[in-house]
Amino acid sequence: MKILIIDDHALFREGIMSLLRKRRPRDTVLEASTFEDASKVLQLNPKIGLVLLDLHLPGMSGLDALKKLHVQHQGVPVVILTGMLNLNIDEIFDAGAMGFIPKAYDFPSTWDAIQEVMAGRPYRPQIVDPKPTAVANRSAGETLRYLKDELRYTDIEIKIFCMLVKGVAIKIIASKLELKESTIKTYNSKIYASFGVRRRSELLGEIYTRRLSIDLS
Repeated sequence: MKILIIDDHALFREGIMSLLRKRRPRDTVLEASTFEDASKVLQLNPKIGLVLLDLHLPGMSGLDALKKLHVQHQGVPVVILTGMLNLNIDEIFDAGAMGFIPKAYDFPSTWDAIQEVMAGRPYRPQIVDPKPTAVANRSAGETLRYLKDELRYTDIEIKIFCMLVKGVAIKIIASKLELKESTIKTYNSKIYASFGVRRRSELLGEIYTRRLSIDLS
């Protein structure tokens, strides 16, 4: 199956991609940050079997994007992903959604919801807070305390962590910190191990799950 993720937040996309690749390694996971990009992906990949759509996209509301997808690509199930829960769920389903998943869900809950839709069953969250509720991410200060107190990171490990999650190349990290590339690789391995992962995409997934901030400057 081909799955398309439409979300303008790279961290969230990579986290969901990591989840899907871990649970369904034979599937092809595609991504787009705007509806315009998503339209191009859909044209090139007519057999996409599932779309995960953020409701807050640049240039077009997610609800309008949902309606267009429903008209232009009938039969493709669309699941809404959002960090805001003060929404008319019935209106979203009337517009063509097959599922509604709050971004506040952890990975196991998100995966359970996706599986429901893959099985052909609409998914609605059991509880929707009537008040506006943003995804409860930890602040930069809380994330720093977590890295220092819970994971016992040193100052140098925090600096490397900050650059690693932003995709800075090992060579550049080594140059900025005036360390050997082999030393940076050793630190990277230690950081991955502290999160129980083996690569950057999986690390981003864990950061999303633990609601950590990646902007610690």
